[in-house]
Amino acid sequence: MAQTPPPFNPSHMTEAPRGSGANKTCLVLAIVVVGFCAVASVVGFFFFRGMWTEIGSTAGCMSSFELHQKALLAYAEEHKGRLPAAATWQTDTEKYYARLRQKFEKEEMPSDWLPPAAGEVAECKWKGQTTGVAFNIALSKAVVAEIKDPTKTPLVFEVPTAKLNQSLKYEELNAHEAPKLFMNKRDWIVYYIEGNKDPFESSSSSKRSFRVTIDDALENEPPAEPKTK
Repeated sequence: MAQTPPPFNPSHMTEAPRGSGANKTCLVLAIVVVGFCAVASVVGFFFFRGMWTEIGSTAGCMSSFELHQKALLAYAEEHKGRLPAAATWQTDTEKYYARLRQKFEKEEMPSDWLPPAAGEVAECKWKGQTTGVAFNIALSKAVVAEIKDPTKTPLVFEVPTAKLNQSLKYEELNAHEAPKLFMNKRDWIVYYIEGNKDPFESSSSSKRSFRVTIDDALENEPPAEPKTK
C-alpha cells in the first residue's frame, strides 16, 4: 500500500541565517570609515606639515630682517656712528650678524625657524615665491645720528629679488603683490632705523621689543687660549 506522506511541517526546513544583509552593511560601513580616517590622516599630515613649514619660513624671514637691522646699527656703533657702504653692507656686517644669529641658535629654535647663516644670500621662501632683503641705498655711509626721522626711515626692506649685498632705492611696493601668508594678504616687510612696519596690519608701524639687541652684536670676542709650549 502506498504510504501517506507526513503532513508538511515548515519548522523542519533550514532557515537562511538572519542578519547576513545587516552584517554586510556594517562591514561596508566599517571599510568606508577606516578609509575616510586614513585619507583624513594623510590630508591632515600634509596640511599641518605645510602649515609648520610656512610658520617656520615666516619666523626665519622676520628674524633675518631683525638681525640685519641690528647688525647694521652695531656696525655704526663701532665705526663712528656711520653705516657701511651700500655695495658691501652685508659683507661688512657679517660678524655682527653671526653673533646675533648665535643667540637664536642657543635658544634651541627649530632649524626651520632660523634665519639664513652669515654670508648667505638674505632670502625668504614663500609658497612659489622667493623674496630678498635690500639695504636702503640712500643710507650708504650715512651717520645714524644725522638721520632726521629714524622711526620712518627704512633701513632694510623686502623686495621681489634676492642676492648678496643687495641695495636699492626704497620705494613702497604694492601690498597686493606681497607673498601671502596662509592664503591671507600681508604687506611687504620694512625695518626702519628704529622699529619696523607690521606686515600683517597694512599701513601700520610699531616699535617692538626683540630678543636680540645691538649690544648682543657688540660682544667682545672670547680671549684666545694660551698656546701650550
